[in-house]
Formats: sequence, structure tokens, C-alpha cells
Amino acid sequence: METRKFVNLNLSDFEAFDFGGDPAANVWDAPWVSQVKPDLVFYAVNIYNQNTGTERMDARSQPARKNLSGVPCVAGWCGTTNNVNVTGDGQWEIVTVDHSYGNGLYDVTAQRI
Repeated sequence: METRKFVNLNLSDFEAFDFGGDPAANVWDAPWVSQVKPDLVFYAVNIYNQNTGTERMDARSQPARKNLSGVPCVAGWCGTTNNVNVTGDGQWEIVTVDHSYGNGLYDVTAQRI
């Protein structure tokens, strides 16, 4: 199995209600934050903004969706809107939480499922 180290993995888009938390709660104060631990399964989604040259990796509870069809896309290009590319990067399971920045960003080691 492929293992990868994710640095600055953005869990701020993760659905708070998946953990029984309050979706309206401030992300880093939400009760689900304590649930970010080994065995948590997530979909990795790469977001690249061509306008600013910035890139981030988000962890989501659901796979990204294709732009036009809305079909779930676990891996591969989903589409581009306003020069922002979205690409699904697979389903992963956290092996270790290496660091929490306290703002929804984490360093984790995960295995591809």
C-alpha cells in the first residue's frame, strides 16, 4: 500500500456533522477536531489556483465532484472554474497525526485505501 506524508493538510472543509459536532461551530473549536486521529478516512482533493499560483490539499468526507456532471470523482481531474483546478487524489486512512497547527491544518501520515 502507498503511504504518504501530507503536510498542511486542510481539514477545515471536513464535515463537522460526520463526527456529531456542530457544523456552525468555528472549525478549530469544533468538537470533531479531537477526532482527527489514526483510522480517520478522508478523500484528498488538490486545489490549484492558477491566478495566484497557490496550491493546497484538502481532506474531505466526500469525494470531489466533476464540474459539469456532478459525478463523484475519487481520483483524477474534476474540472476548472475561474482558473481554479480541482483534482481528486484518492481515498486515504490516517496512520499517524504528526502535527496539528490548531487552525484546521495538520501534518499526517496516511495510507491509500
